[in-house]
Amino acid sequence: MQTVTVNINGENYAIKTDDDPVYVNEVARYVDEKMREIASAGKVITTSKVAILTALNLADELFKSRKDRQERDQAAGRRIEKILLQLQGAVGD
Repeated sequence: MQTVTVNINGENYAIKTDDDPVYVNEVARYVDEKMREIASAGKVITTSKVAILTALNLADELFKSRKDRQERDQAAGRRIEKILLQLQGAVGD
């Protein structure tokens, strides 16, 4: 376990992690960018409101990504089934 210090929205945070520090910094930069986008886009004043809106946006990205992956997996499964049926038909002849 190591401690990686990251800066998000002007605040330093010490993160205890087993992950690669480069990865932790990359994630922190992403969150920082999202928070800055939200803070600059409107009249959101407090850091806690910016954090909540950022969390909601990141959760939305995650849910959409999961849905896209599930749809791709299902489409791949359908293609595999079709190929297997074609192979069975070819071998059965």
